[in-house]
Amino acid sequence: MFPYARILLFMGIALGVTNSQDSDEFTSTTDFSRTEATPSKNISASNKLQIDIYYETLCPYSNKFFNEQFAPAYDTFKNYIVVRFVPSGSAEIINNGESFQCQHGPRECEGNAFHSCVLNYLHNDQDAQVKFITEKRCQINKRVRNVPLHNNRCLLAINLLGLHVSDCMSGPKRRELQLSAGKETLSIEGLRFVPTVVYNKEFDLEKAEDSTDDFRRIVCEELGSLQIESDELTKMCPEIQTTDTVTSTLTSV
Repeated sequence: MFPYARILLFMGIALGVTNSQDSDEFTSTTDFSRTEATPSKNISASNKLQIDIYYETLCPYSNKFFNEQFAPAYDTFKNYIVVRFVPSGSAEIINNGESFQCQHGPRECEGNAFHSCVLNYLHNDQDAQVKFITEKRCQINKRVRNVPLHNNRCLLAINLLGLHVSDCMSGPKRRELQLSAGKETLSIEGLRFVPTVVYNKEFDLEKAEDSTDDFRRIVCEELGSLQIESDELTKMCPEIQTTDTVTSTLTSV
């Protein structure tokens, strides 16, 4: 039995945790170059803002972004955005994915792979993915020494205890997902740091830099270019003026 399976089994028995998903098959064959979380309701998927976030699990700036920028804004915008999380960063791909060399060492590679497996399992549920990414008990820092134990405590925190993630971590799916995430990240010309946020598949260095400190403003500006009723946008982003608002003001003058 592989390490993750042993830890999951022990923790499940010791804590008496059950989950209806434990018997689910890990059937997804999608990779990071194609996976998109299921869009939220209210407006058509084609009119939603696509947000891709490239990050590393042991990067303090990535965790700071998720905690201070992304998490506070998500509930406001979730019906208007489709979010993808790509955990790789500056990881070096060795021999086409036989191994990886991560910026913050082996623990980060372990964390990146774990995030790949969990996100892939939750690929049909954007809210569940966000809950996982923003759960502080799932975030790795330099004080974490036993990454597999930490990861399984994370699964308990989000009520996702089962062998589906263990199967991914112990099998070929782990390499497949990390290779895909790594290749996608390295393919973005101009990407210099993590976290990097890309809007509607168009990398913009200035927007990426500004997003780390003012994510809400950038999302508001990007949503302003979509077909959203002006009163809805005004409620979400009172700090910006829509075209209709400007026109109305000029007319009244």
